[in-house]
Amino acid sequence: MAAHALLHLLVLGAGQGVVRQPRVGVRRALPRAIVVLHGGSGGGLPPSGGGGIGGGGDGGSGGGGGGGSDNDDEKRPFQHEHGPLQSTRDWVEQHPMAMKAAAMGVTYSLADIAAQIFTHFDTGEHFSWAERVRRNFGLAIIGLVVVGPLLSIWFDRLEAFCPGTSLRAVLSRTLLDQLLEVPIMVTIIFVLSALAEGHDLTYALKKVRHKLLPTWRGCTTVWAPVQLINQGLIPLRSRVYFMALVSFFWDAYMSIAAHAPIEAKTE
Repeated sequence: MAAHALLHLLVLGAGQGVVRQPRVGVRRALPRAIVVLHGGSGGGLPPSGGGGIGGGGDGGSGGGGGGGSDNDDEKRPFQHEHGPLQSTRDWVEQHPMAMKAAAMGVTYSLADIAAQIFTHFDTGEHFSWAERVRRNFGLAIIGLVVVGPLLSIWFDRLEAFCPGTSLRAVLSRTLLDQLLEVPIMVTIIFVLSALAEGHDLTYALKKVRHKLLPTWRGCTTVWAPVQLINQGLIPLRSRVYFMALVSFFWDAYMSIAAHAPIEAKTE
């Protein structure tokens, strides 16, 4: 009996030793097993660099997965970067005045080139390259610095004064544009183009007196229908661009009219 009892104690002690040894390992692995098999627990241990495993099951809705590490952004370096096209769009949206001014400057330059070509073949006039470049550069600056910004401001104020898309609002904006903006803009173009060519202010004002009324009448004939479309159908942010598109032909005519010789009138 004593030998049997001693053998029983040795076996029990050995068994406890076997169970006691891996207890630490079991305790460490136990939370992960519980998370995977039982609900109600939070997210498990996340894998390296990724989100944790969400808890699921029957013990209530499991917790969400753990957040990924900051290394995810390093693995996707172009996730938050914009391409050149998007950057250009952002710049255009942030600088509408500059874009409208540039559009008018380019339009005035191209229209003057067309006008010079037409005048050369129609009348046979000859100018030096220096005179042609100075004339074209002067009109481009007028469109860039004066006409584009003024039209942008004018359309904004006109929309604020007569808001809406009703027939009355569109007709009111068109009428105000033809009565106020057109004669002022024609005068500015005549004066500045004369000064850009090296003439004095007396000559510029003489040109205005002789050419303003006929040019105004011709402008109203062309631009009244165009402004009805512009004020009625084109969004406010695009009206200067629409003007630049349509005004290429009108600006060519204006360039011819502005640089035509002044006919002497008998008193």
